[in-house]
Amino acid sequence: MRTLFILAVLLPALVHANGLQLDHRDGEQRFYRGQLALRGEYSYRPHDEINSQLCFFPQGPSAAAIPRDQDDARLPWFYFANQAQAFAQLGVPAQLPGGKCVIAGTARILVSQYKVDARAMDVSDLARLDAVQDRGRAELQDCEE
Repeated sequence: MRTLFILAVLLPALVHANGLQLDHRDGEQRFYRGQLALRGEYSYRPHDEINSQLCFFPQGPSAAAIPRDQDDARLPWFYFANQAQAFAQLGVPAQLPGGKCVIAGTARILVSQYKVDARAMDVSDLARLDAVQDRGRAELQDCEE
C-alpha cells in the first residue's frame, strides 16, 4: 500500500519531467516548458551555408516526442539554443581537422525550453541542452568535393 501511495505522489512529477507543455504562442512560434529525454544523432557541419550549427535529430520513439501540428510535415530536429554548452557537453570541437567537414555521433540527452518555429523560411526549432546522459563515439567525415 505504501508503494502505491509513493507512486501516486511521484507519477505527476515523472510525467512532467519527460514531456513538454505548451507555454505560449507568438504567431508561428510555439514555446514549450518541461523537459524531454531524447535519443538520436547530433551533427555539426561548420562549412554548410544553411546548417552550420550543432543540431540534434531524434530517432525512433524520440522523434514522435517532438511537437508538430498535424499539417507540419517537417522532420523532427532542432538546433541547440545554448551552442557553447552543447559543444562542451557533447565533446564536439569548434574547429574540425583539415579535410574533415562533418562530425556526428549518437547521444541520449535531456532538453528543455523547446521552441517550434513553423514560419515559412529558413528557420528551425530550438531547444536548450540540459544534460548528456550517454553518448556514443563521434565520427569525423571527409569533405565532399
